[in-house]
Amino acid sequence: ALARHTALRDGALRKLADLQRFRDEYFDQRARALTDGVAAARVRDYDQFIARIGDAIDQQRAELVRLEATRAQALAQWQALERRRKAFDVLAARHAETERLREGRAERKVEDEHAARIARDRGR
Repeated sequence: ALARHTALRDGALRKLADLQRFRDEYFDQRARALTDGVAAARVRDYDQFIARIGDAIDQQRAELVRLEATRAQALAQWQALERRRKAFDVLAARHAETERLREGRAERKVEDEHAARIARDRGR
């Protein structure tokens, strides 16, 4: 889930960068048109189109904020799950160590009892 949210956020960042680059290109075209002495109606068309691109940029920024929040939630959820997984790993390791020690004590007890029996049998 985190990877999906990251990919969505990254896609939104690329789209925002594309829109900003597109707007900058139109600003440059508008400036060249003014230098070339284009009609006022054409300049007005550039201004209207640049304004629409500006609206699209604002919408994309809002979408990016939303995606960042969703990604942050996914990251927090992943971190919580990772902490829980690590806690279970610690518990499993502790259990394995406790079991290993218990088995070792049981083996020593059997060996001690066997040695005591041998010593007792030799003493007879």
